[in-house]
Amino acid sequence: MKIYDLTEHVNAAWKHYDEILEQKIIHIQQLTGIDRDRLIKLNPLEFVEKTKGLELRRYHFQDIGEFVARHKTPDTFLISPIDEDIETANQIAYKTGQTERKIRAHKCNLQPIPALAARRFFVKNHRQSIPNLSNSSISYALVYEGEVVAVMTYDYTAGGVRGLTKADKYELLRLSIKHGVQINGGASKLQQKCEECIRHQGCTEIFSYSNATINEGNVYKQLGFTQSAIQGGQAWVVERDFSLARLVTCCSNNGGRGARDIDLNRRGAVKCHVTANRTWTKDITNEGKE
Repeated sequence: MKIYDLTEHVNAAWKHYDEILEQKIIHIQQLTGIDRDRLIKLNPLEFVEKTKGLELRRYHFQDIGEFVARHKTPDTFLISPIDEDIETANQIAYKTGQTERKIRAHKCNLQPIPALAARRFFVKNHRQSIPNLSNSSISYALVYEGEVVAVMTYDYTAGGVRGLTKADKYELLRLSIKHGVQINGGASKLQQKCEECIRHQGCTEIFSYSNATINEGNVYKQLGFTQSAIQGGQAWVVERDFSLARLVTCCSNNGGRGARDIDLNRRGAVKCHVTANRTWTKDITNEGKE
């Protein structure tokens, strides 16, 4: 098997993304006003995946999940090249208490919301996109004085979005609060209603994934979830021209995993990671029962 030495490419790509991250962090700092040392770079070239046929001299391979577990604290936020500046700044502002409006959940009406309306709300108020929702999806909104201020969505995904098997389980896909708003007790009010609907479907366990680079998962803990792992997210590829793309969109599965890795190395590309997720589960069998 031919060995492809991509050391110089990785070094150059690391410098390229370090410059991008420096500018991104400066912008996020300006938007939030938090101290610079609270923003930590997640350079994808720090998390290259070791594959057959790849040679990197004097390179320390490290797992992004382990890195996040060591460096993510309530006071720090880990920033990657794929994070949108404004959306990330909004989320950091929310988590550091920089909100313009504070509302109590008991003053909000709880209403079911169509999947399309839920998706539109997430597009405006959440830093991550949402997969297409099925006919089994459950979405509820908090409405304050005629305005939707929060939305929670569950769907019977079976973990298919991430290639996992989660039979008979609903996944919490998104919980989003309107920018500039903080709702005291809002997540609990939404969760209680969603769980009620899920139990009526005969399901006894729910699960979710959260972005581990920005979130500590405090909301999940408050809602009764248990964290089971911190793992790297989907693999990405840094090409010869330094462009960054998801592995699933730029590579064919033809030829098997080994052949795909060799093909990446041959064209001067490396597989890496830029995100990490926390996995959460909750048994709802006895929830709501006296």
